[in-house]
Amino acid sequence: MRFRKLLPSALVLFAALNAQAADVILKPFVLASKGAGTVAEKTEQIRAALTGAGFSVVGSYSPYADAQILIVTSDDLKKNAAASENGGYGAAQRVAITKASNDVQVSYTNPVYMANVYRMKGDLSGTAAALGTALGSIEEFGAKGMTAA
Repeated sequence: MRFRKLLPSALVLFAALNAQAADVILKPFVLASKGAGTVAEKTEQIRAALTGAGFSVVGSYSPYADAQILIVTSDDLKKNAAASENGGYGAAQRVAITKASNDVQVSYTNPVYMANVYRMKGDLSGTAAALGTALGSIEEFGAKGMTAA
């Protein structure tokens, strides 16, 4: 008898835990690669890879020695930006090439995270896939992460 009374509660709890486990934790940055080389060499390789993947490098800056930031966009990013109230925040992505200890690290802003943060119309998963193919994708990092909700 007790089992019958507890079963509905247990099923609701199980369903809630499953739904929670299904929520993907998004983080703001993606580590694309790390390895030997110089920032200048890696920057040229990254520019070529991005251009080959359909991205345009629309700006760059160096905030400090051994760091280069590329600002990139694509037709998909611009199309999604035009369809979204806060689309300007997602019209471009930043790619960072930095020297860290003996490695040169390449990272980029996570398009899916940005699409959710700014409640954009599209989820930018295609852009994330294109960046991952062009640059690599080892792990997401930064902040504690959050779900799309």
